[in-house]
Amino acid sequence: MMRKSISAFAVFTFLCLNSPLWAQTEQCSPSLAGFARDGYPDELSLGLGDCNAHWEGTLPTTNVPARLTTATDATVPPGFLDAVVTALVETDRATSLLAAGPVDPGRAVEFIVAGPRTDGSGAYGETFSRGDVCHVVLLETSWSAANWAAEIGPTVAHEFFHCIQAAMATNLFFASPDWAIEGSATWFEHQVYSSVPHSFVDRFEDNVARIPFNELEDEAWVLFVWLAQSRGVDAIIPYLQGLPDISETVEGVIDALTPAQWVEFAITYTERNIFTRDWRRVAPTRNAPVEAAVIPPETDNADVLVPRGRAQMMRHHVTLSSGVWAITGQPGTIAYWTRLDESGNPTRGWRNMADGFEVEVPCQDTHTFVVIGFSDTDDDYQYGVQFQEETCSLACGAVLGGVDQCVVGHWEVVDAAEDFRSSPFMTMMRGFATMGGGSIDQVDIHTETYTFAADGTFSSNRPMTMSGRGNDGANDFEITMDIRVNEDRGRWGTNGRRMTLCTERNIWEATITGSVGGSGPEGQEISTDETVTDEEPLAARYTCDGNTLRIRPGANIFFSDDPIELNRLSSP
Repeated sequence: MMRKSISAFAVFTFLCLNSPLWAQTEQCSPSLAGFARDGYPDELSLGLGDCNAHWEGTLPTTNVPARLTTATDATVPPGFLDAVVTALVETDRATSLLAAGPVDPGRAVEFIVAGPRTDGSGAYGETFSRGDVCHVVLLETSWSAANWAAEIGPTVAHEFFHCIQAAMATNLFFASPDWAIEGSATWFEHQVYSSVPHSFVDRFEDNVARIPFNELEDEAWVLFVWLAQSRGVDAIIPYLQGLPDISETVEGVIDALTPAQWVEFAITYTERNIFTRDWRRVAPTRNAPVEAAVIPPETDNADVLVPRGRAQMMRHHVTLSSGVWAITGQPGTIAYWTRLDESGNPTRGWRNMADGFEVEVPCQDTHTFVVIGFSDTDDDYQYGVQFQEETCSLACGAVLGGVDQCVVGHWEVVDAAEDFRSSPFMTMMRGFATMGGGSIDQVDIHTETYTFAADGTFSSNRPMTMSGRGNDGANDFEITMDIRVNEDRGRWGTNGRRMTLCTERNIWEATITGSVGGSGPEGQEISTDETVTDEEPLAARYTCDGNTLRIRPGANIFFSDDPIELNRLSSP
């Protein structure tokens, strides 16, 4: 429940007309009228009776005059007035927490115990600061509630801080941004009477990713707890004084912190690592719904759009299946990424999405990640997810799983040369050519074929010619490398969208030739005949659709990590 309302821009009708300050008994004005700012009228009709002084004195810490009066014909609960005085003295003492010395309201303070507010507002208090006195009206809601004894201390502290605000930051109150006024006053009341207002934290959780920050009110308390924790309690007053005059607007709230500071706040809040001064955790009692995306296991590439609005905390979840994934963030926007644990809490190790990075999800697992930031634009945030390699395979010495009948058949690779161009095998072959004084700049693969049998065996054939130029120190010459894969066979299996290839025997030969006047590496022979046992399997993702087979292998000597597309030559 809101405790307050404040305006330094009020046309104030003094509560006790034509009377000296702190007179014992006075006739009170029947209303506070003409309360207006920037064309927004708000009249308060309080139905005040006689102003009867209950207590007056000088506050010991701030050294300002203070008074408590009653202005209602109703009977307040026994002990209420004394509780207000006790809370006022306690609040005055707490002002020393704000800076090297106490911060005072700069004028006398009068608390007036009044009747109900006739507009039906549930506010506990209203604060008006004008001239020599800051007036705090404690409405009937503050003393008629069953729990008034627990609420009156925080209410007094909250309204007292409004008096401090009005004295120190004129521009702030002409603009009247509730997120700053009410958020900081709520923070101060919980500095004096330490507790965590879970209703405000839950409201912050519900609203911060849904509406602009400048539309928040008391729930902006969370920001000020973070400021005090990260920058020190004595940073709050300078922060309020330094807010831009337009801090009630979207532009103003965006400028209230630097982009990096907004993200720092968002990360700390998301980690649930904001604490009050006595180490009470500031965390909601439940998590608000979050925009989420699930990347299907067969996906190679995906662009994810995160809806967002200006001056809102950006929060998005994405779930990835097993594999190595490359993450690419949107340039020019500060956003961070980390994994959520099994309880849905973020793990440490936040990564700046603008830098680009890879994440690995273990075999047969899924991980959910959170993306957070603070939006300075209405445009959706976009980031890319690209599958790199599989982390899931079956051991070659074990049963390889099932056999997808769609894959069974004889296949030819489309654009086979391109598949080999960046593979580790090509790198090795280029090294042989270089030792012979040459360099490879062209690859021609005549026909690369695969046969996947229904019994779980496979074989492949990939004859190729590499050509380029060489130099023996005196002459240039053409160089050619003929490679013949005489036998390449093994076993294969599938499990869902995963394919495992285990090579059992591999025989290939290569001949490097060159010719310019007899110079060059004429007739160099390279060959291998290898029987492979318990080889590290090639783990891949695949899709099979009739006559097209698409394989996305992980790191393997014969392949690049680019997808390989095959056309069906024949069925079994």
